[in-house]
Amino acid sequence: MDFGGGTGADLGWLTKNMYEVCFCEPSKAMRDIAIELNNKEIKSERIQFLKETQTDFIQWNSNTFPNNFDAILADFCVFNTIDDINLLFSKLNTILNPGGQIIATLLDTTFKGIIKYHIKSFVRAFITMGYPTMLVQHSVNRHTVYLHTPGKLMQAIPGEFSCKKIESLGKSGFMLVHFEKSEHGK
Repeated sequence: MDFGGGTGADLGWLTKNMYEVCFCEPSKAMRDIAIELNNKEIKSERIQFLKETQTDFIQWNSNTFPNNFDAILADFCVFNTIDDINLLFSKLNTILNPGGQIIATLLDTTFKGIIKYHIKSFVRAFITMGYPTMLVQHSVNRHTVYLHTPGKLMQAIPGEFSCKKIESLGKSGFMLVHFEKSEHGK
């Protein structure tokens, strides 16, 4: 599953590597761009575009999809747009096969990342005893970004998952996270 796939930036390499892709993007405008990209350039039948009514992860359960997934890719800080990271991992757990992988990039909240990129947000959260967030504005659109730390991610993953990697991606301002569901996970 390409979770929060946006305009389809990952579809080309995913399909070239013979992956079957379930594309989940709640924004109709972005999903339409991804569909057009596939129709005009990628031209793959290996992509299933979820309908808007299927993209709300809060509604997912073990019967939402005909088959569970082997991997979930969440690129470009998709997890940073979700406030309840515990609920997100709980729902992803219900649609991921045993042995399945979650691979995501998030804003870098390792210690070095906090110091370099997010110190004001973390100081403000400390003073207000709140969760570290940032407001991002593009044109007239304002959006809250949730700064999930490695510790918070580790607390949020269900017990049947192991953390394979949480790593700062250098000067990019991002970090890579990789979790694996146990072969015996339900």
